[in-house]
Amino acid sequence: MKTLTIAILLFVGSLGKAQPLDFTFQSVNGNFCAPSQINFTQSATNNPTGYMWNFGDGSISNSANPTYTYSLSGTYTVKLIVIYANSTAEVSKQIVIHQPNSVSLTADRNYICRPGNITFTGTGKSQANYTWDFGDGSSSGNGGNPVTHSYGNFGTYTVSLNVTDSWGCTASANTIIDVKRPNVSGTVSATSGCIPYGTSFVANTTIPINSTVATYAWDFGDGNTTTTTVNTANHTYTARGSYTPQLTITTSEGCTANFVYPNVAFGSPPPGINAYPASDSICASNDAVLIAKAPNSNLYIWQFGDGTTASTGDTLISHKYNSLGLKTISVRAYDNGCGSAPATLNVEVIGVIAAFSYNINCAGRSNVFFTNNSSGNIDSFLWIFGDGQQNDSIASPMHSFPVTGTYNTALRVIDSLTGCSDNFQTPIYTAVPRFINDDTAVCRNSYTTFKVENSYANPATLYTYHVPGTVSSPMSSEILSYRPLYFGTYPVSYVEIDNGPNYCKDTAFLNHSILVYGPSLNFTIDSSICIYDTLSINNLSIPYRSQDSINSWLWNIQSNSIKAFQPSPQVFSATGVQSVVLYATDINGCTDSLAKQVLVNGLPFLRLIPESDTLCAGVADSLIAFHTDPLIWSSNATIPCVSCDTIAVAPSIDAFYAAQVTSSAGCVSRDTIPIRVYAPFNAFALNPLSSICPGDSVTLNVAPAGMAIRWVPAMGIQNANAYDPVVAPVQTSQYQAILYDSVGCFSDSALFTVNVKAPAVVDAGNDTIIAYNSSMTINPQYSNNVVQYLWSPRGDLQCVGCPDPYLVARDNYTYLIRVTSDSGCVATDSISVFIRCDDASLLLPNAFTPNDDNLNDILFPTGRGLGLIKRFMIYDRSGKLVFAKNNFRANDPNYGWNGRINGEPASPAVYVYFIEAYCAKGNIIMKKGTVTLLK
Repeated sequence: MKTLTIAILLFVGSLGKAQPLDFTFQSVNGNFCAPSQINFTQSATNNPTGYMWNFGDGSISNSANPTYTYSLSGTYTVKLIVIYANSTAEVSKQIVIHQPNSVSLTADRNYICRPGNITFTGTGKSQANYTWDFGDGSSSGNGGNPVTHSYGNFGTYTVSLNVTDSWGCTASANTIIDVKRPNVSGTVSATSGCIPYGTSFVANTTIPINSTVATYAWDFGDGNTTTTTVNTANHTYTARGSYTPQLTITTSEGCTANFVYPNVAFGSPPPGINAYPASDSICASNDAVLIAKAPNSNLYIWQFGDGTTASTGDTLISHKYNSLGLKTISVRAYDNGCGSAPATLNVEVIGVIAAFSYNINCAGRSNVFFTNNSSGNIDSFLWIFGDGQQNDSIASPMHSFPVTGTYNTALRVIDSLTGCSDNFQTPIYTAVPRFINDDTAVCRNSYTTFKVENSYANPATLYTYHVPGTVSSPMSSEILSYRPLYFGTYPVSYVEIDNGPNYCKDTAFLNHSILVYGPSLNFTIDSSICIYDTLSINNLSIPYRSQDSINSWLWNIQSNSIKAFQPSPQVFSATGVQSVVLYATDINGCTDSLAKQVLVNGLPFLRLIPESDTLCAGVADSLIAFHTDPLIWSSNATIPCVSCDTIAVAPSIDAFYAAQVTSSAGCVSRDTIPIRVYAPFNAFALNPLSSICPGDSVTLNVAPAGMAIRWVPAMGIQNANAYDPVVAPVQTSQYQAILYDSVGCFSDSALFTVNVKAPAVVDAGNDTIIAYNSSMTINPQYSNNVVQYLWSPRGDLQCVGCPDPYLVARDNYTYLIRVTSDSGCVATDSISVFIRCDDASLLLPNAFTPNDDNLNDILFPTGRGLGLIKRFMIYDRSGKLVFAKNNFRANDPNYGWNGRINGEPASPAVYVYFIEAYCAKGNIIMKKGTVTLLK
């Protein structure tokens, strides 16, 4: 599947837009010589979703920056395909892994017997740099090959050659060079004997290759010499004495070496050996003392008549016999290995030899039964038991020793006839061992100590412990520190004691049972899960005894500590073997732990492109899966192949295509490509025909919604991208709505006609100024399609529905005429009729009487055709302003003078007024005069 996936990758590179992509590579050890470990580093941008590396030798990787080892030399094309959401990018580079270097090193000779020259030759790549280290502190880096080096001193030298080719591939070779004198050793056929004695000497030499021994110079140590050209020489020693033979060799190169042979000594048979015992008869408890003397003898070899022998250079020797009777003894004297005839002598061993054996009464371990094994004519026995109790004199007694101790027991036997006696002694061990342990209850997996007290003092005693859950192998220690592994109540614990073959095996019991208790830990987990999956942990732990509740729980999972009886399901974010450890402590303080492992498997690689897509109905698309494990597609639409890397699909409706890969460990990766499918549609106008009056507007409405839209013509449309634009054509016009989907699959259009009706026309005429209370008829101009008239306000008009109304002017009015055509179009115009306005139109009384009788109490301006009174001011005769009002309407007494100055009634007098006013048409008039204030 990997090979197929890579093949598809080569194809899909054309799907993606160009993305900036590159990668670099670097050898870990700095060169590219096989085997070579290479670090690859990519520099993709724009957030890739995956990577596919093909290292050119059939191996692939999905890592972003992998490390790969090339085992063989060659030129490899490394291809990196970077997978994006909807595209891929690809880059390839060649990497050359060079043939590993190799070299061998030879020397014209590896051994010279004195300082001199040696020529070295390295065999490797011709185009390489050769670096030499001659082992004597000198080196050569000039690349010469072969090279000759001169060694100036004796020694052993390690010569190294390092060869580096132009690619940096290196190889090295070593050889050993010896600069030393020849090595010579030798053997001799005999080193002692009787003269005349012929010997053969052999020389063994180690010399350089191609060298020879020119001469062997022999010095036999007795004044005789000879020189040969072979490595052997024969010589006969004729005089008694000790000699040191020597050999000197000379090689063809003039080198010499010496060898000193071991001493040789030759003699004559010693004459007249004199041998005798110091006593012809000895008690068996004593040593026999023997004497031998011979002239020129330097060695005596004895045979004692009991199957044993001995040699000595002394004339006296002693020997202890283990049996009674007459012993025939022989001895020979030697002079430098030349022996005499043997001499014989007799010694009689008399008396008694003490010996006994014993066994223990297993019913009463302090009762020991002794068996006499002594030999000879025994007249009396004496047993000394060593326990301070009474001795015994019978042959094989039984003795009760104290229950504990070590007692050196001895037997003395006596032969009264010869007066000889003998002793034999051995220790007897008694004990009452106690087996103790201070613990009646112990936590599982905690140490408890067993001891044996009052045990036997015998250092050879062995102990076998039978303790809760195990039996030990025999050991010499009286203390056992042990950690029980199994719960339970163990009523019997004991130790077996082996004190040796003469003793009964002893058993000491513990005087109480031992309870092994604590938390009984158990939990279940899956042995294997996939990364990012949850691991369910089922804690089945209980206290061994129901009354011993567990009051502390601690889990160690992924370096996290969780204090809970039942931890929540755990999500593992790292692959590999992970540990789940449970620690628990009960109310007795017993703590135990249990660890289990779970294998967290990585997810298989899966990337789909495109990440999503849009299709026009009836158009096919290629969906591509990059994966490393078996693939299965699923969809709500038709799938041409459920296991192919690339599938061509042409759904007719919106669809999804899901891919799933499953690794051998059962881990699943999933990915989905949603596809939006655009179908054909029909555009239609909701109001295809509209009629409006000039200056009016209409809203156009088109369906279906959700499409992109464009109006033709766009001129005059307030929002050319709206589904309901407002248009106001000045003449009958047509509009086309062009609808299309957002991806350009399909389009359609709808046509609108907006009919602009004939307008109604009215001209009310020019504004008019007439005298107050005069009359006039208004004669507007109308289009011939006007069928309805309406004037407003009514004002001074006698008729509001007449085309030419009549009026008598009593006030300023602006009249609006609204006409309606036979098609319902409306037109308006206005005309203003003003009352003539000048200073004569502005009136003020020449006297007033502000006496609060509601008659002529207020002085204010009045008039016709006036608009706003800009200023109204009253001055006294001295020119002082006593009253002022601004910006008010004429004919309004609320803005008049009430005849008071500063709140006080003004004095009757003549006052001066000034009025500035606006006419209704906007022109300004001014008037001044006098007014008399009367009381």
